[in-house]
Amino acid sequence: PTPTYRHHLLLLEERGGKLAKFHGAVAAEALRAHYSAEALCGFLAKAAGLREDEGPVRPTDLVAGFDWARIARENRVVSVRENGLALGATQSAAPR
Repeated sequence: PTPTYRHHLLLLEERGGKLAKFHGAVAAEALRAHYSAEALCGFLAKAAGLREDEGPVRPTDLVAGFDWARIARENRVVSVRENGLALGATQSAAPR
């Protein structure tokens, strides 16, 4: 069968590039200084649209309620702050 493709959101830095260690946006050490694994998972789950709050959660706890329809398609701007990450505005994704 032909696979179904779907665009999902990207996390962007404030300058518009992808939020990525490779691009120097944020280092893993900086994330570890502010987040436990569960806290970072909660932040990412909220950014993706899987949760209303960004409280700590384990990936296994997200599986039962997972639905692709809940995953955001619009990109999100993430600001890197001294005390961690902050979600900013959504941006329309480029058409694929």
